[in-house]
Amino acid sequence: MSSRTDSPSYTCRENKQASTQQKVAFVVRKPILIKQVNHLSELANAKVGAREAIHLQIEQAGKPLNLLNVHMKSGCFVENYAVSNKSNCAVYAKQAEYLKGYLAKHNLARENWLILGDFNHHLTAINNHFRVELLAASDHKNKKDYNDGSPLIAANNLFIATDGVVGCHPKYPLPIDHIVISASMRRALVPSSVKFHNYNTDHMLSDHCALSAQFNF
Repeated sequence: MSSRTDSPSYTCRENKQASTQQKVAFVVRKPILIKQVNHLSELANAKVGAREAIHLQIEQAGKPLNLLNVHMKSGCFVENYAVSNKSNCAVYAKQAEYLKGYLAKHNLARENWLILGDFNHHLTAINNHFRVELLAASDHKNKKDYNDGSPLIAANNLFIATDGVVGCHPKYPLPIDHIVISASMRRALVPSSVKFHNYNTDHMLSDHCALSAQFNF
């Protein structure tokens, strides 16, 4: 669970109840080896009370698997946060830059990566600024491999697994929850397995639904 400090409680608009804490977390089956946990508390530096992210490295089928769980700033549902005058978009821009920088430090061309969670952004929109920036940040074309100096084959090393998937909320068909994967994970992705699990709209717990995908190792 993320190390985020508890934020002050407030009254929810709809049900008038006191808010509860929001922290990203992972549930891991006991036989799975957890090799490393990294708390991305810097993501919360964009604004007091902002949510953090957590990077978990596990071992699956004898190979390391990187899981990065994020919960980005809400209220910036625009195509290009860089030209928006919304205060929420200014916070989102800072978080986006940090996230891109963090991913750039890793060898996405060779490693297994799943970046997932509530992005609070329309990454599946083809002209979305963050989508373009995120995929460009993972572009290692014409760069040399870290190990043997050979050029990398893939131009893009990150892919939006939720492309083409319709959101679960009837009012918001464009999803804001996403799974972003590295090239190796794209090859392991079971076709058509990425989906939102819908439930009765009269009893929706929030404007989100569970999102899942299957990978074959």
